[in-house]
Amino acid sequence: MLREAAGFLEGTRSQVLPVRRASAAPVRLTLLACLCWVRTAEITDCLVDLLIGLVHKINARAERRVEGELIDDLKRVRGKEGILFRIAEAAVAEPEGTVRKVVFPVAGEATLQDLVREAKANKQTFRHRVRTVLASSYSAYYRRMLPSLLGALDFRSNSTCIAGKRIAVAEMKRANQTVLPMLRLDSLVVVAGEFVEAPLFVANDGAALDDVEIEARFANTSPPAGLSELLNLDTSALASEVVTARFSESAWAILMPRLEAHRAVPAGRVVVAAPHVPGSHDLVLRLRAGGGAVAENRYTLHVVAPPAASLPVQVLGDTAVDSQALERVLASPGQSGPTIVGEGCLDDRTAKEVALRLDHGEVVVVLAQSVEAAEHYPVPVTLHPVETEWGSSVFHFTTDHGALPSLPRRNVLVAEDSTIQARCVVARIDGAPFPDTPVVIAYKPVPGAMAGAVVGSHEVGKGRLIFCQYRLCNRAAGGDGAARALLADLVRWAALPRRRLEVEESRLADGRRVARYSHTTAVAR
Repeated sequence: MLREAAGFLEGTRSQVLPVRRASAAPVRLTLLACLCWVRTAEITDCLVDLLIGLVHKINARAERRVEGELIDDLKRVRGKEGILFRIAEAAVAEPEGTVRKVVFPVAGEATLQDLVREAKANKQTFRHRVRTVLASSYSAYYRRMLPSLLGALDFRSNSTCIAGKRIAVAEMKRANQTVLPMLRLDSLVVVAGEFVEAPLFVANDGAALDDVEIEARFANTSPPAGLSELLNLDTSALASEVVTARFSESAWAILMPRLEAHRAVPAGRVVVAAPHVPGSHDLVLRLRAGGGAVAENRYTLHVVAPPAASLPVQVLGDTAVDSQALERVLASPGQSGPTIVGEGCLDDRTAKEVALRLDHGEVVVVLAQSVEAAEHYPVPVTLHPVETEWGSSVFHFTTDHGALPSLPRRNVLVAEDSTIQARCVVARIDGAPFPDTPVVIAYKPVPGAMAGAVVGSHEVGKGRLIFCQYRLCNRAAGGDGAARALLADLVRWAALPRRRLEVEESRLADGRRVARYSHTTAVAR
């Protein structure tokens, strides 16, 4: 029907007008709806083509510019083997001489500079420079056009393969709004029931706005209501616990008489209470002006249960920071309980004590150590520094172990460990690439590929060694929610037995495989 209507509407004006005049109102409205539908599809196609062409143009311009720069810099140096031989021969003949007196006469300073430029003109450098030019072009020329295109289009698909792309596009649209309220959050992890405090800023790239109202609350809470509105509500049919629960929710709002054009301004300090239910929750900022909605921004926060590990522990290499961190999770340093080796405190003295306690069958928790401390571990350990190179990021993900309930199980960590990042990971332990109980694993693709464990447990003699390369103590002592929650999880894991699922596989006489499942309780496993 739409195709016929579109074909009809493409007719000449002389053919269409008589039909419109002679037709009844329902027919005319139907034809108008068909026209609007067809024109909407045409405009959408044009906008998509414009968006694709614009993105391709930005990429093509950046690549052409970088290629031109590299071609100008790049001079293929012929006879590299001969140059290397002459340099080596001159250096051996006069090892005490300087480069200018020995090397330059046989190779030449200009030739060596060409060699350096050729070595730098590789694919990685090319990608780096292209990305830099892309960012420069976007910020300088295309910043006003792309947000308008993204805001006019609604991307949809029934394919599960591009779900991540839809989220990325939605994030781009959100971040490129003309008016954007923003929070400067120190952490994306908060403790349930505690207050979230952060400075609020508003960026306005458009015209000035009057009578601006900004509201902050978690997405699963009700919008704020004034006293007059509350007094007019009929709550006679509501149970008392329902009414009481409404007042446990937290919201924040501010009124701004005017938001000036083309500037970013501070707008106060947001203070809202985190939800009481652990998990992921969206902290939503909504901006209205003149009674209408203008912009919305949201931050996904990971809410953890109140960190509490009211257990005795023994501390080796005791420092004031370690003690403060343990006190923040209600742990009691003393002469009993699992042993905690403080961050950066594994040395010759503490290593002997750790080995002795493991031989006695105790549990020892070794907090984050530097690469140089690898020789002091009770088993052979390789610590690999975590370095980020262009085009390669370090991914942290959890196994299905569940020893750390403050982290999501069997998942990639996004913001849950953003404030406690590890500087190095355990790449090998006791001759194996992973401990016998890995909990958090780090993986970094090429360039500089690396895999290792950030948190894990390993059997050492009669005891158990728990290691954690996350840097917790300073952040926990300062009140950071992620550090406190993870430190409390480690103490409980080292001190309290937990149920473990064990699988025993065997074969019957007829060749069938049988798996027998059982639960046992163990500490630090």
